[in-house]
Amino acid sequence: MAHHEHQHSEPDSCPQCEFEPFVRNHFFTGKMMGAGEFVTESHYHAEKMRHHNVRLHGWGVVCGLAVRQHPSPECRKRYVVVDPGTAVDCCGREILLPQREIVDIAQHPAVQKIAHDGQLHTLQLAICYRDCPTEEVPVLYDECGCDDTQCAPNRILESFAFDVLVDPPVSGEIGNAAALAAFVATDLHGAVGAIGATAAGKVAVIDPGNATRAFVLDPLHRSMISVTLPAAAKAMALAPDGGRFFVVTAPHAGTECEVHVYAVADGAEVATVVAGAVRKIPGSTAASVVFAASTSAAASALLVLEQGSGKLFRFAADPTHGVTDADDGAPIATPAGSGTLAANGDGTFAYLVDTTGKVQVVNLTTPGVVPLGGLPASAKPVALVPFVLGLTPMIGIASGSEKRVHVIAVAAGTLEATIDVAHTPRFLAATGTAAAPWLTVYEEDTGHAWVQSIDLAPLSTGNAPLVAAPRALRPGVRHIVLILANGQLASLDVTALADSDCADHLVHQIDGCAGCDIADCVVLATVANYIPGMTMLDLPAAADDIAQGIARIDNRAGRRLLATTATLQAWLECLQMKGGVPGPPGPPGQNGADGQDGADGQDGQDGSPGVLDVVLEVGDCSTPPALTLANQVLTLTLPRCCDGDLVHVCRINWKHADVVAEQDIAFIEIAFDGDLEPADLKQKMLEQAFIVETIHGDPDERERQLDCWCQLRGKYERLRLDKPCEEGGEIVNGVPNALRFHPEPPLVPGNTYRVRLHGDLVRDAKGQRAIDANHLPPWVSGGRRSGDCIEGGTFLSWFAVARRG
Repeated sequence: MAHHEHQHSEPDSCPQCEFEPFVRNHFFTGKMMGAGEFVTESHYHAEKMRHHNVRLHGWGVVCGLAVRQHPSPECRKRYVVVDPGTAVDCCGREILLPQREIVDIAQHPAVQKIAHDGQLHTLQLAICYRDCPTEEVPVLYDECGCDDTQCAPNRILESFAFDVLVDPPVSGEIGNAAALAAFVATDLHGAVGAIGATAAGKVAVIDPGNATRAFVLDPLHRSMISVTLPAAAKAMALAPDGGRFFVVTAPHAGTECEVHVYAVADGAEVATVVAGAVRKIPGSTAASVVFAASTSAAASALLVLEQGSGKLFRFAADPTHGVTDADDGAPIATPAGSGTLAANGDGTFAYLVDTTGKVQVVNLTTPGVVPLGGLPASAKPVALVPFVLGLTPMIGIASGSEKRVHVIAVAAGTLEATIDVAHTPRFLAATGTAAAPWLTVYEEDTGHAWVQSIDLAPLSTGNAPLVAAPRALRPGVRHIVLILANGQLASLDVTALADSDCADHLVHQIDGCAGCDIADCVVLATVANYIPGMTMLDLPAAADDIAQGIARIDNRAGRRLLATTATLQAWLECLQMKGGVPGPPGPPGQNGADGQDGADGQDGQDGSPGVLDVVLEVGDCSTPPALTLANQVLTLTLPRCCDGDLVHVCRINWKHADVVAEQDIAFIEIAFDGDLEPADLKQKMLEQAFIVETIHGDPDERERQLDCWCQLRGKYERLRLDKPCEEGGEIVNGVPNALRFHPEPPLVPGNTYRVRLHGDLVRDAKGQRAIDANHLPPWVSGGRRSGDCIEGGTFLSWFAVARRG
């Protein structure tokens, strides 16, 4: 099959495969049948199958289509081999490769264009759907033939073409690579920049769309944990051992910013050393700009820089609680207004940028601050990252307006390399080993974002670093970008991960039908860090591949898999036979206290054993469990059902089962005694969870047998009440504690209306549990809340609007 150079969409577009209403022929005796009727018939069945494929099954590689190295070593710099197989493109069209094909990568026009730029490139081999007219036949009684022969294709062959994508936008297909770090970019909070990953590839980040929520992401297992923060995050850092992460938040329990510690394993907050204490940043306020970094040094486990004062606070390590409850009381003075904090992992030095644009080195062992040597006077530092090259401590400095990255040997104060990047750098991350470190640069210009990676290993032999070409990110200002091995990348959409409730995946279908970047092509493999002329080999990769002129063919990176029914059946049967997939064992809990010995029962008369009466008593929620024996009565006292502080309905703006005046019910409002998860309250989701309906009967009274309840149309609003359960609040895009529905048109006097709220579809702001919505009689009023101590349930109420006059 001939190669095809495909014109792809720009990064700021996302084509959708549109479907028109299906139209089929209406056959009847005597109908004139021409080409148009047969085209309609063929088109109808093809479109139905296409719609069925993509909407009910999805798209991607179904089977086969593995990309392999050429069997002849002399051909591996130019060709790869693709096995037979089947794929479904994003528009639902089936792509069949019936036999093995050899694809010429090096001679593809897009690859030829990068032949001499000296950069590392990412190639993706894709297979694309193509219609190929074939079998030319004469056209009878038609003046629209082809040239003088009057012929037209008799058949359309559904075929394929191969395409090579050079440096495509960063994909959301993670493959099976573990994350080494991540970038967080957003316009909603200050906890942005690069953050490291644990050894298992987990990454803790602040939600780019919600400053009061953190995520512990496990991309390798397609799962995550949501953590609700007490206040908006300002900065965060991961402990070097990966066991905990630290979040600096706005004031919550006072007027100063606070430090909170969370466990990566389950997202649980780690208690303070003294119960009830609050870790605070002395002298900070809600308006403070702060930065955070962590080290493995016991005396400087957590560093927090308050920009306004320039004070660098140090929190010592605590083996049980992460860090101490307060800083060491002797903050290091740095220039006021300094920012962009970074630190060596061993806790020897920290680095920051002062108000003059100079990088300052902070000695954490014998406190002192000195300028970093070697930085050009023209540099405009915006991001810092320390790393080690061989045995030499280095620091990477992203220079904004210069569009450069400078690499400096810290001890010698010498400039080791200056690397030009394509766009204005904003964040900088270091990954890899001391023998083969990588820098990755997050860049922004004119509302768009890109990422570039830099291979620093050549520096150790006196050669210039190798720079990868920039790769665009999807449009938008909020991103989580995973940094993988060897400078590779993946754009992460958290909605693709399972939270505590895996049913979220099903609910996401309400948000709309998925699109794709290339409607007619499916990526088969990725060849990373490619320079024209390299030998293309199968995995596994070796540490010196680039130096040896080798690029590896990765069949997982960038490839979207579409599981067949047989595969899903085998998968489910495997899980069933294995009893599910157990998670890793948790840490052992502490031993409980020994219980008291029970009393002996009394013997009855005539030598027969005594009989105990058993009584069950239920106290309130604060009643501790107890077991007592007196006069042959064994009493078991249990606390009343305690719902673990679930969220409930606590106020409605109508009177249940009553008549409401028209002027008193312009909208329907439900208030809650806790915060709600915003992700569950989008327009389409609210239409399923919050339902206002009225009776619609048969217009012909003589035939009326049924009254049908029909959902009203209108506008939904999320509110933030100043005081939960009380009137008075404002419309918010953030975390709400009330919902409002404006019927359009307004409610009609004389009609009866019913209000339903499905608690199973609305979670609390922690994102862990459904609200307790079950409506217990008589109704919500006088401080009474909904609920029966069980998650979910339906809140149901009704009222009538008074007739005029």
